[in-house]
Amino acid sequence: MTAAPLSRRLARLYETGVIRQVIAVDPACVGLGFQAFIEITLHHSTRHGSGRFVEHVRRLPEVVEIHAVAGGFDFLLKISVRDMADYKRLIWQEFDQLTDIKTINSIMVFDSPKIVYGYLPE
Repeated sequence: MTAAPLSRRLARLYETGVIRQVIAVDPACVGLGFQAFIEITLHHSTRHGSGRFVEHVRRLPEVVEIHAVAGGFDFLLKISVRDMADYKRLIWQEFDQLTDIKTINSIMVFDSPKIVYGYLPE
């Protein structure tokens, strides 16, 4: 495929949402040496309560992913912060003020040997 048809095809894939533009930043290179996943259980998993929670955490730059999930908790968040002190500040100052939260369980990330932002099935 030559450059012009390839460019048109890529533009069409972006326009239809098949391809999302993602910028992958190495957190450690920008001073964010501490990553964690946070399991959040809300008191009541209603649309209203969940909506308030999502709107709040969506505004936090430290929260880099928000996933509504099924299972033993309601949301799985991925956070990226400078260090443990920054993590403690985030939990105690930001999450502590959210009355919709029933429980918070943290899973610290030691290493991420594989990160893939999507794949195409064969």
